Amino acid sequence: MQPPTIGHESIWLYARDNLMHEGDKLLIISGSANESRTFRNPFTVEERHQMLKSVLDEDMKDFDYELDSINDSDNNYNAWIRDLKRIIKEHNHKNEYRPVIIGHDDIRTYARKAELPSHVIPVKIRTHGTRARLELLEGDFDKVRCPEPVKEWLKKHNATRLIQKICEKELLKEMAE
Repeated sequence: MQPPTIGHESIWLYARDNLMHEGDKLLIISGSANESRTFRNPFTVEERHQMLKSVLDEDMKDFDYELDSINDSDNNYNAWIRDLKRIIKEHNHKNEYRPVIIGHDDIRTYARKAELPSHVIPVKIRTHGTRARLELLEGDFDKVRCPEPVKEWLKKHNATRLIQKICEKELLKEMAE
């Protein structure tokens, strides 16, 4: 979700419309919480949560939702799974909900290892964060496949300049090596 795209939005809309029932809560866990200000992860977790809230407040207005984050664990799947279970427990302290992990193949693999049920969302909108970041780099907000509230956030916070600065820094670092 660097930035959240219409592909991400299609996942929670599918969950809302097909999996959730009255009283259910959606928990979105942003990955790479310990990574920011790189081309792959340009935004902090706080910034991503601001973007997510700008969309979720409307999309999920009849449902409860919460946001949390998880650090990358350098391919230490056991540590990542332990963190995932801790986060779920923190948000489900009364055991009111049965967590279901939603996502792509890697996420399903983690869910199996964590012994949590999972659900694959049918892919209806194919888009990728890398493409969105490249379009932001060019300053072409019309092409960026993000929900409108996210586009507005990106414009307001001068995301194009942020990503340009990150690319300049990474290029200089690479040239120095």
